[in-house]
Amino acid sequence: ADWTVSGRGRHEAPTVVEHYLRDALSALPERGAAHASLSADVARVQAFLAERVPSAARSVVIFACEARGLWYTRTLGIPTSTAVHVGDYPQLLQLAELTQDATDCIIAVVDTEHVRLIDLADSGARELTGLSEDTWGGTRGSSRAAWRNAQRMRAHETTLHRFAAEAAQVIAHAVEDEGLQHLAIAGDDGIVPLVRDALPLSVRNRIVATTRVDMRAGLSEVVDLVWPDVRMAAAAA
Repeated sequence: ADWTVSGRGRHEAPTVVEHYLRDALSALPERGAAHASLSADVARVQAFLAERVPSAARSVVIFACEARGLWYTRTLGIPTSTAVHVGDYPQLLQLAELTQDATDCIIAVVDTEHVRLIDLADSGARELTGLSEDTWGGTRGSSRAAWRNAQRMRAHETTLHRFAAEAAQVIAHAVEDEGLQHLAIAGDDGIVPLVRDALPLSVRNRIVATTRVDMRAGLSEVVDLVWPDVRMAAAAA
């Protein structure tokens, strides 16, 4: 189920899921074992969606069968569509697609002054320590006046390459420290190629997507913009 917030400021998935489950329930004989089992599942699913989904979740997966003692839930930090299936066997393809190697990925959002690192784990995207104007080597320890002067000089090709080299070092360390197999680079078109070329070959070969993203974009917005390219690249691998 899609657990993103709609334009109306609410999670739409509970309503959609309840509608499908109620329709499936009404199609069963009221006094049968199947009806009793599904009725219990409906109540449990509704309670879970209402009370137990963590705030970091972008999607929710539930497998339930009261008659067989089955109850499995998983929340993911990546978006998906809402779908409900009632039958003798679970549909696992969508879950397999969501939890394949695509989630073993870090997103580096870069411009000429910052690097944001986002671990795209299946349990929820999280921000890692990146690189900012106050910490990168070109301005570390400088006065505010010197920083303003350095900022004006940022467009100079030498300065850009220096920043790209340090940004690439930070990204490479994060990829290797987290043990991730995939890397997506997003951000300003002017700096992304420089950062990409400055990466060690072993890390550069892990790039699965490059996307234009505004540095000021929120965590959810970055994931929404980058995830389709990451998922497509991982599926093709």
